[in-house]
Amino acid sequence: MEVRAIDANLTRNTEVFGKMDPYIKMQVGDGEVQSTTVKENAGIHPKWDESFRFQISNPMLSLKLSVMDKDVSADDCIG
Repeated sequence: MEVRAIDANLTRNTEVFGKMDPYIKMQVGDGEVQSTTVKENAGIHPKWDESFRFQISNPMLSLKLSVMDKDVSADDCIG
């Protein structure tokens, strides 16, 4: 299975000071990968344009996507 992370239009900014550093966390079964973290001028419209491949042995597994904001202490889930 190939997953392509292109861009996002987020509805809220999780940062009070500074800017968000968003990335996408993808999970299929036990496999987990994440996109690069967008650091420069991402705001609520980050762009990744990356592809990811998962080896799937069970076609009943679902793909879980989470958009996260990278923080020093703990990352915030944006969506």
